[in-house]
Amino acid sequence: AGRERFDAFLSSYFKDKRFTNVTTEDFLAYLDENLIKKHDLDVNVDEWVYGPGLPDSHVPIESDRFNKVDAAIASFYEGTPAKDIVNPEWSTHEILHFIGNIKEETTVEQMAELNEAFGFCASGNSEIFAAWAVKAIQRGYNDCRPELREFLTNVGRRKFLTPIYKALANTEEGKAFALDVYSNARQNYHSVSTGTIDDILGYKG
Repeated sequence: AGRERFDAFLSSYFKDKRFTNVTTEDFLAYLDENLIKKHDLDVNVDEWVYGPGLPDSHVPIESDRFNKVDAAIASFYEGTPAKDIVNPEWSTHEILHFIGNIKEETTVEQMAELNEAFGFCASGNSEIFAAWAVKAIQRGYNDCRPELREFLTNVGRRKFLTPIYKALANTEEGKAFALDVYSNARQNYHSVSTGTIDDILGYKG
């Protein structure tokens, strides 16, 4: 469709459908009338909406910035000091991509080196801290426990809490720490979150 046409379509869609409920079928009918037929576009909507995965016709996306992050972490595992791969220009997405690719075999010493270089334990970004916390727990790196306790006490979003508590619950020591924190933090959480964490930890109150 092109950016100009597609942006115009989105604008009209939000305007026409504001304050209403829209089913998939409603949306597809609107899409067909206001974008596909209007501009005589050749696109198989069914394979995009109802088919598995991405259609063969999709355009693969190549991210130069993520490729550079991949190169940086590969360099770290090849022996480059962590302090030499720190890039202050990285966005949150790039940092999360880096953390997400920390290998299972990463040692506690390597985790400590990464934390010293990047300051993950002291990150004020909840997305970054939560992602790092899970990796730290899984790799047996416990130097962030004070910050983790504070985070779990003051942050109540289930999207952050669930993976952290799940990681902690995988070891006896981690579960004991989790239950100690949770017994005090539970009152700060929404009932949806407590329902999930109660099950993860087997918490009985």
